[in-house]
Amino acid sequence: MFADIVHQQNVVRTLQKSLETGRLAHASLFVGSSSAEMEEMVIALAQTLHCENPRARSKISGLPLDACGKCRNCNLIAER
Repeated sequence: MFADIVHQQNVVRTLQKSLETGRLAHASLFVGSSSAEMEEMVIALAQTLHCENPRARSKISGLPLDACGKCRNCNLIAER
């Protein structure tokens, strides 16, 4: 969930703005010094896109803006 990510707030804002406007890229490249932070970001994005009960939806695109973290899809992605 994006709410749980402490570092990389600039990346979180960029991804949330993409979801808000519906202009999500067909591919994203996550690079950085910490593989744990990159993995956390990828999991948060996957959970958000596949969440059954998102916390909020975009009024513009209808896409979810943040995952619930409790539904079946969120749990399956978190288990990876």
